Amino acid sequence: MFQGKTNIICEVEKTTFKLQEKAVQLFTTIGMRIRYMDSVSHDKHIAYVSHLSHISSFMLGKTVINKEKDEQDIFDMAGSGFESTVRLAKSSPAMWTPIFKQNKNRW
Repeated sequence: MFQGKTNIICEVEKTTFKLQEKAVQLFTTIGMRIRYMDSVSHDKHIAYVSHLSHISSFMLGKTVINKEKDEQDIFDMAGSGFESTVRLAKSSPAMWTPIFKQNKNRW
């Protein structure tokens, strides 16, 4: 699950070297790549590659449900591309609402 994935470490200047060293050892042991980034850059990049995809996925799913009144039509006609795209819409709104509110002025 973590093999080859990127772990972004922020604010190293606020963390003791020993803790940084332990974190890097843990992440590399499970096969992760390490990137260092300031928190503002992290939030900006994550907004582009994660948050926008969640918003668009949710809105696509909501639009289709509003337009297609018969759920069976959706299941019968939607292909794997639609399924992959709206998969993200199944994420918890309770988790995403605060993220969007907190970051609304950053985008």
